[in-house]
Amino acid sequence: MDASMNGSPLFMHVQRKLGRNLPREVTEDEQAEIAYAFEKLAAGERYVQARHLKVALRAMGFPVKKEDVHELLRDHGYSEDASLDWQAFNELLCAKVTERTPQDEVRRAFQLFDLNHSGRITLKDLTMIAKQLQCDIEPEELKDMIAEFDRDGDGAISEEEFRAIVASNSDY
Repeated sequence: MDASMNGSPLFMHVQRKLGRNLPREVTEDEQAEIAYAFEKLAAGERYVQARHLKVALRAMGFPVKKEDVHELLRDHGYSEDASLDWQAFNELLCAKVTERTPQDEVRRAFQLFDLNHSGRITLKDLTMIAKQLQCDIEPEELKDMIAEFDRDGDGAISEEEFRAIVASNSDY
């Protein structure tokens, strides 16, 4: 396997999601995530309470507050105590998802790799992610991946360095 992060399965998903122009369509993955959230929150019912939107949005990586959810509901003509069917729930979450910029996506992806929230992706982080994804990558290859993009020589990848990795293979 090439030690370059550009071809690594650990980073390919990030690179595929970038380079979109806004406004944009919801991707299949995002639509599946929305459907999954509705299914779990509805718990076999045909409706979700509006208050559950905050849970769904946070699970999808949006750091929303109660007021943000209320504003989203009002902007789309729903009351704060509405019961939302699939169509309404989907409309609201699609509206929020399509607001994400490519930079937001990179930040979100970086946070997924930065397991201990240190602001850096370390060898330990990559090792754990490779195990979780069942990728057979030798420790030496992971070290090489970090070394290739570690511009400041601190032995880890910062968010800025991560952006350079993603940008090297995308139009973001």
